[in-house]
Amino acid sequence: MDSENISLDLDRFLRLSAEMMETLSNLSRKVKEAVERLKEDQRLQQERFESLMENQNNRWEEEKRRRVQEDRDYQENLRLRRQREEEEYRQQWAVEQQQAKRTLAEELRALESENRLKLETLEKEFSQRELILKEKELECSRLVQELEQFISRLSVHAGPRPIVPTNSAGER
Repeated sequence: MDSENISLDLDRFLRLSAEMMETLSNLSRKVKEAVERLKEDQRLQQERFESLMENQNNRWEEEKRRRVQEDRDYQENLRLRRQREEEEYRQQWAVEQQQAKRTLAEELRALESENRLKLETLEKEFSQRELILKEKELECSRLVQELEQFISRLSVHAGPRPIVPTNSAGER
Protein backbone atom coordinates (compact mmCIF):
# COMPACT_ATOMS: atom_id res chain seq x y z
CA MET A 1 0.00 0.00 0.00
CA ASP A 2 2.86 2.41 0.89
CA SER A 3 4.73 1.69 -2.31
CA GLU A 4 1.49 2.16 -4.22
CA ASN A 5 0.99 5.59 -2.56
CA ILE A 6 4.61 6.48 -3.17
CA SER A 7 4.28 5.39 -6.76
CA LEU A 8 1.11 7.46 -7.16
CA ASP A 9 2.80 10.44 -5.48
CA LEU A 10 5.83 10.00 -7.69
CA ASP A 11 3.68 9.79 -10.83
CA ARG A 12 1.75 12.86 -9.75
CA PHE A 13 4.96 14.73 -8.97
CA LEU A 14 6.49 13.75 -12.31
CA ARG A 15 3.36 14.87 -14.14
CA LEU A 16 3.34 18.19 -12.27
CA SER A 17 7.05 18.63 -12.92
CA ALA A 18 6.52 18.04 -16.63
CA GLU A 19 3.65 20.53 -16.65
CA MET A 20 5.81 23.06 -14.81
CA MET A 21 8.68 22.58 -17.26
CA GLU A 22 6.30 23.04 -20.19
CA THR A 23 4.88 26.19 -18.58
CA LEU A 24 8.37 27.57 -17.98
CA SER A 25 9.35 26.74 -21.54
CA ASN A 26 6.27 28.54 -22.87
CA LEU A 27 6.98 31.52 -20.63
CA SER A 28 10.58 31.65 -21.81
CA ARG A 29 9.47 31.51 -25.44
CA LYS A 30 6.94 34.29 -24.87
CA VAL A 31 9.54 36.47 -23.17
CA LYS A 32 11.93 35.93 -26.09
CA GLU A 33 9.18 36.83 -28.55
CA ALA A 34 8.34 39.98 -26.57
CA VAL A 35 12.00 41.00 -26.50
CA GLU A 36 12.23 40.48 -30.27
CA ARG A 37 9.10 42.58 -30.78
CA LEU A 38 10.54 45.33 -28.60
CA LYS A 39 13.80 45.25 -30.52
CA GLU A 40 11.90 45.48 -33.80
CA ASP A 41 9.80 48.37 -32.46
CA GLN A 42 12.94 50.17 -31.36
CA ARG A 43 14.54 49.60 -34.78
CA LEU A 44 11.41 50.96 -36.51
CA GLN A 45 11.35 53.98 -34.23
CA GLN A 46 15.00 54.62 -34.99
CA GLU A 47 14.29 54.37 -38.74
CA ARG A 48 11.33 56.76 -38.41
CA PHE A 49 13.48 59.18 -36.44
CA GLU A 50 16.28 59.03 -38.99
CA SER A 51 13.80 59.46 -41.83
CA LEU A 52 12.25 62.44 -40.07
CA MET A 53 15.68 63.98 -39.55
CA GLU A 54 16.62 63.38 -43.19
CA ASN A 55 13.33 64.94 -44.36
CA GLN A 56 13.85 67.89 -42.05
CA ASN A 57 17.40 68.37 -43.34
CA ASN A 58 16.20 68.10 -46.94
CA ARG A 59 13.52 70.70 -46.29
CA TRP A 60 16.03 72.93 -44.59
CA GLU A 61 18.47 72.57 -47.48
CA GLU A 62 15.69 73.26 -50.00
CA GLU A 63 14.61 76.26 -47.97
CA LYS A 64 18.20 77.42 -47.84
CA ARG A 65 18.61 77.00 -51.62
CA ARG A 66 15.37 78.85 -52.18
CA ARG A 67 16.41 81.65 -49.89
CA VAL A 68 19.81 81.88 -51.54
CA GLN A 69 18.13 82.20 -54.92
CA GLU A 70 15.71 84.79 -53.59
CA ASP A 71 18.62 86.59 -51.99
CA ARG A 72 20.52 86.71 -55.30
CA ASP A 73 17.50 88.14 -57.06
CA TYR A 74 16.87 90.53 -54.27
CA GLN A 75 20.53 91.55 -54.15
CA GLU A 76 20.42 92.39 -57.84
CA ASN A 77 17.45 94.68 -57.23
CA LEU A 78 18.90 95.95 -54.00
CA ARG A 79 22.14 96.99 -55.64
CA LEU A 80 20.19 99.80 -57.23
CA ARG A 81 18.70 100.91 -53.92
CA ARG A 82 20.24 102.73 -51.10
CA GLN A 83 22.94 101.18 -48.90
CA ARG A 84 20.86 101.45 -45.77
CA GLU A 85 18.02 99.28 -47.13
CA GLU A 86 20.59 96.65 -48.14
CA GLU A 87 22.00 96.50 -44.61
CA GLU A 88 18.55 96.17 -43.02
CA TYR A 89 17.76 93.24 -45.31
CA ARG A 90 20.95 91.42 -44.40
CA GLN A 91 20.24 91.87 -40.72
CA GLN A 92 16.70 90.54 -41.12
CA TRP A 93 17.96 87.56 -43.12
CA ALA A 94 20.50 86.71 -40.42
CA VAL A 95 17.80 86.85 -37.73
CA GLU A 96 15.57 84.51 -39.72
CA GLN A 97 18.44 82.07 -40.18
CA GLN A 98 19.15 82.10 -36.45
CA GLN A 99 15.48 81.53 -35.70
CA ALA A 100 15.32 78.65 -38.17
CA LYS A 101 18.45 77.13 -36.60
CA ARG A 102 17.03 77.58 -33.11
CA THR A 103 13.74 76.03 -34.16
CA LEU A 104 15.53 73.08 -35.72
CA ALA A 105 17.73 72.67 -32.65
CA GLU A 106 14.66 72.77 -30.37
CA GLU A 107 12.87 70.18 -32.48
CA LEU A 108 15.96 67.99 -32.47
CA ARG A 109 16.30 68.28 -28.69
CA ALA A 110 12.61 67.44 -28.27
CA LEU A 111 12.96 64.35 -30.49
CA GLU A 112 16.12 63.26 -28.69
CA SER A 113 14.43 63.71 -25.33
CA GLU A 114 11.39 61.74 -26.48
CA ASN A 115 13.60 58.94 -27.80
CA ARG A 116 15.66 58.92 -24.61
CA LEU A 117 12.46 58.58 -22.54
CA LYS A 118 11.24 55.76 -24.76
CA LEU A 119 14.60 54.02 -24.47
CA GLU A 120 14.56 54.39 -20.68
CA THR A 121 11.05 52.95 -20.61
CA LEU A 122 12.15 50.01 -22.77
CA GLU A 123 15.19 49.44 -20.57
CA LYS A 124 13.00 49.46 -17.45
CA GLU A 125 10.65 46.95 -19.08
CA PHE A 126 13.60 44.75 -20.05
CA SER A 127 14.92 44.92 -16.49
CA GLN A 128 11.53 44.00 -15.06
CA ARG A 129 11.18 41.10 -17.46
CA GLU A 130 14.68 39.90 -16.63
CA LEU A 131 13.83 39.99 -12.92
CA ILE A 132 10.66 37.99 -13.54
CA LEU A 133 12.61 35.49 -15.63
CA LYS A 134 15.26 35.17 -12.91
CA GLU A 135 12.54 34.58 -10.32
CA LYS A 136 11.04 31.86 -12.53
CA GLU A 137 14.49 30.30 -12.98
CA LEU A 138 15.05 30.33 -9.20
CA GLU A 139 11.62 28.75 -8.68
CA CYS A 140 12.45 26.09 -11.27
CA SER A 141 15.79 25.43 -9.58
CA ARG A 142 14.07 25.16 -6.21
CA LEU A 143 11.53 22.70 -7.61
CA VAL A 144 14.28 20.61 -9.19
CA GLN A 145 16.05 20.52 -5.81
CA GLU A 146 12.83 19.45 -4.13
CA LEU A 147 12.41 16.75 -6.75
CA GLU A 148 15.95 15.48 -6.16
CA GLN A 149 15.36 15.48 -2.39
CA PHE A 150 12.06 13.66 -2.88
CA ILE A 151 13.71 11.06 -5.10
CA SER A 152 16.49 10.66 -2.55
CA ARG A 153 13.96 10.15 0.24
CA LEU A 154 12.08 7.70 -1.94
CA SER A 155 15.21 5.67 -2.56
CA VAL A 156 15.97 5.64 1.19
CA HIS A 157 12.41 4.59 2.04
CA ALA A 158 12.13 2.08 -0.78
CA GLY A 159 15.59 0.62 -0.12
CA PRO A 160 16.30 -3.07 -0.75
CA ARG A 161 13.43 -5.30 0.44
CA PRO A 162 13.86 -8.92 1.39
CA ILE A 163 12.11 -11.44 -0.78
CA VAL A 164 9.56 -13.41 1.22
CA PRO A 165 8.62 -16.79 -0.27
CA THR A 166 4.95 -17.44 -0.84
CA ASN A 167 3.13 -20.74 -1.00
CA SER A 168 0.99 -21.88 -3.87
CA ALA A 169 -2.12 -20.27 -2.38
CA GLY A 170 -0.44 -16.84 -2.54
CA GLU A 171 0.00 -16.57 1.24
CA ARG A 172 3.24 -15.55 2.89
